[in-house]
Amino acid sequence: MSRAAGGAAGGAGKVATLSVFMEGTANPMDTITTQIALFDRLCVGTVLPVDGSGQSQANAPGHYKVSFEGCGVTLPVQGTLFATGLREQCAVIKSYVDSFISAGVFVKINFVGLSRGGIGGGYFAQE
Repeated sequence: MSRAAGGAAGGAGKVATLSVFMEGTANPMDTITTQIALFDRLCVGTVLPVDGSGQSQANAPGHYKVSFEGCGVTLPVQGTLFATGLREQCAVIKSYVDSFISAGVFVKINFVGLSRGGIGGGYFAQE
């Protein structure tokens, strides 16, 4: 899914591309078990922390990425059974988008999700 945020097309030098990678339920990002982790490794961009602490980085044009392990990795029981954590991950993405917009930077979003990560993409689209 690709989505742009920030109003008009923005100035030529005021564009940020945020690539979001969200793994399936039980998949880590540090080991390539699916194509999502592979795409993450191949994607060149400034890495934004998954805990949302990178707002100060999300304020300038360029290429950025944020990569989430499966919700069953971060919250083994609750994440596996109830997908707990997906909405919180989407809130982190939204906080980065809001930081770019507040800095006057147009944002292009590339979202790549597998299984539960794909559901996370649907949640994010509702934001």
